[in-house]
Amino acid sequence: MSDVIEAVHGTLRELQDVLAADDVPLGSPALQEHRLRHAKAIRAARAAMRRDLGQGS
Repeated sequence: MSDVIEAVHGTLRELQDVLAADDVPLGSPALQEHRLRHAKAIRAARAAMRRDLGQGS
């Protein structure tokens, strides 16, 4: 479980770094890719937590 939570933290950190650098326009495909990667990590963590709690997916 810790690996999926670490993945969420890592993708969040990447997204924060991209936004802080102010190199990527807000509507750009590059920023959307970072947001999508973070969203996928969140969904994976939610699924892992549900499985861990015995609630299925």
